[in-house]
Amino acid sequence: MSEELSYVGKRLPKPDIAGKVTGEAKYTEDLVIAGMLEGRLLRSPHAHALVKAIDVSKAQALPGVVCVLTHKDCPDQKFSRSTMAEALPEFAFSGERQDQYILSDKARYVGDWIAAVAAEDIYIAERALELIEVEYEILPAVLDPFSAMENGAPKIHGDVKNNVAFEMDHPFNTGDVEKAFAEADAVVEFSGVNSRQKHLHLETDAAIAYLEADSRLVIISPSQGPHLAKKHLTKRVFTDLDDGDIRWISPAIGGGFG
Repeated sequence: MSEELSYVGKRLPKPDIAGKVTGEAKYTEDLVIAGMLEGRLLRSPHAHALVKAIDVSKAQALPGVVCVLTHKDCPDQKFSRSTMAEALPEFAFSGERQDQYILSDKARYVGDWIAAVAAEDIYIAERALELIEVEYEILPAVLDPFSAMENGAPKIHGDVKNNVAFEMDHPFNTGDVEKAFAEADAVVEFSGVNSRQKHLHLETDAAIAYLEADSRLVIISPSQGPHLAKKHLTKRVFTDLDDGDIRWISPAIGGGFG
């Protein structure tokens, strides 16, 4: 290729690199808005459990606590936590498992969201979480994918057979897989176990939200796909809102993967 190109084949500086290496970049956690409350979630310590009773009265009575929410205060609306799924073609998205609730009376994994607190500062919010009393009925858990698929395994999601999240036959699949295996000179099988992976990102998960004077919801949160995130919220979570009812601001992003 004889044509001299402006970008292809060139070493180019990242436009956000100076702010990140000097500490000048402002992440969501760095932002403060007048009158802002701090939110914290109470998460389940159990992999599989029913919330038999929950008492938030002590948390509500703590000075500085503005609001305490449980599943009783939230719509019984399931959604997927994958905003990127909105970019999938319909044949793929149709099987995307809608399996998360804003808050739930059933824990389906360690860390599932049971209650939420909004308070005047972080310390009050975290103290309020300690005051919430939850009575759990601990249920049998599934701890690996193979035992989870066995007949009679504990059922984590009531509408899913054998805990299989998704099975899809792609429309572009061709050939006979079983026949190919049967005719192969050799078939190699392998199964392995890997440790849990976590990206080393430069910030924690965070979001700020507020209503503007015209009732438009403003969300400040790092996102590689803010338009997909808006679409996801209006279609799956806040179904009474339209795309135009949300303004998404994505500040400096401390990690983008995939």
